[in-house]
Amino acid sequence: MIKAITEAKVLADAGNLDPEFRDLVRHARDLYDLLLEQVIAAGPGAAEDVRGMCDAMGNRLGQLEALLDDGTRPSGLH
Repeated sequence: MIKAITEAKVLADAGNLDPEFRDLVRHARDLYDLLLEQVIAAGPGAAEDVRGMCDAMGNRLGQLEALLDDGTRPSGLH
């Protein structure tokens, strides 16, 4: 998932929002959803740092997904 997000970010930074970018973002979303299911299943005892990491990855993924919708760079994508 981290590799897919990183590769998608590199493509987005280069302005390359081609099918490869879309596939990477979709793949990262699928993996993120699986990870999130596991964190939720772990219940309230899941380590706070794990939840924080998931939140950070979800935010970055959301920024990349926004590019799928409108083809523009959202503010804050560095």
